[in-house]
Amino acid sequence: MRHRGTVNWKPGKKQRRKPTRPKRSDALNAARFENARLLNELRQRTDDLSESLQQQTATAEILTVISNSLGDTQPVFQAIVQSGLKLFANAGIVIALPDGDLVRAAAAADSEPAGAEAMRRRFPFPLTREYMNGIAILDRRVVDISDAENAPSDLATGARNFLASGYRAITIVLMMRGDVAIGALSVSRRLPGPLSGTQLALLKTFADQAVIAIENTRLLNELRETLQQQTATADVLKIISRSTFDLKTVLNTLVESAARLCEADQGVIGRPKGATFYFEASYGLSPEFAKFIATHPSRIDGSSVSGRVLFERRIVHVPDVLADPEYTYEGRTIGGFRTLLGVPMLRDGAPIGVITLARNSVRCFFKNFPRLPRPLRANTAAPASAS
Repeated sequence: MRHRGTVNWKPGKKQRRKPTRPKRSDALNAARFENARLLNELRQRTDDLSESLQQQTATAEILTVISNSLGDTQPVFQAIVQSGLKLFANAGIVIALPDGDLVRAAAAADSEPAGAEAMRRRFPFPLTREYMNGIAILDRRVVDISDAENAPSDLATGARNFLASGYRAITIVLMMRGDVAIGALSVSRRLPGPLSGTQLALLKTFADQAVIAIENTRLLNELRETLQQQTATADVLKIISRSTFDLKTVLNTLVESAARLCEADQGVIGRPKGATFYFEASYGLSPEFAKFIATHPSRIDGSSVSGRVLFERRIVHVPDVLADPEYTYEGRTIGGFRTLLGVPMLRDGAPIGVITLARNSVRCFFKNFPRLPRPLRANTAAPASAS
């Protein structure tokens, strides 16, 4: 009889090693790290979105001001520099425009009120390469200096003048009309460091908006001037057609229209007779001066604008009669004028009269008017065509 054991034996199963699980602390740290990364990305995206929204809002606000100020650039300039303060921290914003041989500040703003006033006091200054704005305008290039204390050698003089303002960094972009630099927009910073690419692009957008405002105003003013000229011409033609035999009425209408169009305070039309010059029409003269010119014909010589016009047969501009040693016309004190413009009336190239316009303050009729030759002296003989 086979003996049976009390326990049935079976072959043992192969034991599998359980996978090692990461410690709970390691998993928690990884989760925290991932959460922090995602949070930083979210914050960055939020900041970028907020910055983009601020820029778009600023641009939209400026465009609104442009549409509401077609004939005036100043509100647009002010909106641009004020928007710049919101987007460029601890900065000074300036719109500078060339004016002849000078650079003038059209608008300025600073994060500190005292800084804005100090910035304005630095203007105007000569349009030369000794100043940062001068370099930008003359060379028609962006000037971007992250630290004026370490400026390139070609900008050293301008950088020294700039450092006197208390700032360390500056970026200047141009306001261009075609190939002509009509102004510059600058951001000055008290701490050294460059602008970001986004900030530089925004600055250029502001500069373009300033150009739009200037162009709108220029075109609108040209349209108004054209309309005024056409209206004045039509008025004169009407008077001529109605007053065929009344020369004085025609001349009075003509000189009044010329004075109004040129923003002159006074105007006269005269004609040469022999060696003297008689005034035959006037506008805006005081009773005393009107009586004086009626009884005191002018000499045809270099002592008066009309005499110079007759000799030179061209436009003569005197910015200030009190600063011109050759201008000795005896009626200047009674007339009270300071700036004069004389235009010849020509027939077949020969002068038959002169239109003279005057402003009672020193305010030139032209900007950058060419330097005139030395005026003729009083003893110069009258030209044959004036007799």
